[in-house]
Amino acid sequence: MASDISALSSQSHTCDVFSSLSPVDSAIDHALICTVHADDAEFERLPVPVRYRASGAIRAWTNVRQMAGRNAATLSARLADIGYAPLELYNDLADFLDDSYSREMSTPTGRAIAAHGSNSIFCQAFWQREGALYEPTPSLHKLLALTDVSGDVPLEKLRLPASALCIVPDPSMRDQPDGIQAIMVFEHAGPDQDTRQRWLTVAAWPRTFRSDSSLRMEWLRVRADGDCSLEDGLAEAIKQPAMLDGREMEVDSAEETKLRWRKTLDYMVKMLLYLSLEQTQVIQERPYSIAPRIFAGLGKRKRAQRLEQIDQLYDRYIVGPATHSDEQHENGGQGDGRDVRTHWRRGHFRMQAHGPAATRRKLIFIMPTIVHADRLGIGDGNHSKM
Repeated sequence: MASDISALSSQSHTCDVFSSLSPVDSAIDHALICTVHADDAEFERLPVPVRYRASGAIRAWTNVRQMAGRNAATLSARLADIGYAPLELYNDLADFLDDSYSREMSTPTGRAIAAHGSNSIFCQAFWQREGALYEPTPSLHKLLALTDVSGDVPLEKLRLPASALCIVPDPSMRDQPDGIQAIMVFEHAGPDQDTRQRWLTVAAWPRTFRSDSSLRMEWLRVRADGDCSLEDGLAEAIKQPAMLDGREMEVDSAEETKLRWRKTLDYMVKMLLYLSLEQTQVIQERPYSIAPRIFAGLGKRKRAQRLEQIDQLYDRYIVGPATHSDEQHENGGQGDGRDVRTHWRRGHFRMQAHGPAATRRKLIFIMPTIVHADRLGIGDGNHSKM
């Protein structure tokens, strides 16, 4: 893949005035090259959607659509339409390239180039739909790992605080051999734009597939309306053919992927349920939005360098407590040989009856707590409710 794009870059820079490449062709070449650069090591510490912006890919694809004008009108509208299923954008981008790109796309090199271009389509939609980044604090990450979700929680409780969001897992999860770099979630209408249905499209970037140094994406869809329980709805979603970069995977790889999806969806569900609580702790940080972009006295080159640095900044929401009162004590407390040792009692999300004659139900979060916390001098170990 990298060699295909390198050849494309070479062709783009050596073409002369007699070249058959149009301005739109050259713009698409540049967008594809920027898309590949999102894989570069200099961007590896950044969240996935920020990598595509920092590499220039988001700006380059926006320029392509502007230059293509009416030919890109459908693609532009659907990228920004929060009700439009993001998976359909694969076909929309392919149709646009067929109509507007003069390079031969039916060859192996052409198909490889098109596939790499498609890898950016979710991130293009994320930024066009004003998506938001959410990062759990290390304390929340630990609390969620010690928390279960009751089987009676309905799928409709999965509500997004934005039309598109990207969950950036804690480094302890991202850096595992089978870790997840990012989980992106879109809320949209059903097939054929049926607004009576509510669907979630979930995309994940697994670390497992980084052996070729490229960003790889898996996805699935979940119908999230009606009374279907989380347990049943997610089990049904995982039965879908496992998809990688828009293609169905081999059976062996698919089974491995389904195991990873169970972990990914578990993490996503707990984050979304936590965000839906009334007393959620969320802090917004806006370094990208507030960064100055007017640099008096700087030349064109230095100004461009400063703007590139700003593109590596990003706004985000920090979710969860900075610390948990029990954290510093979790390793202490010994029993006398007959008693149960001090240990964590798992928390859980569940539905609770309330209101007149207990006819209504609401979601509550029983936080994990330390059993026999009195031995550590930190209280009676009662559950905290949120």
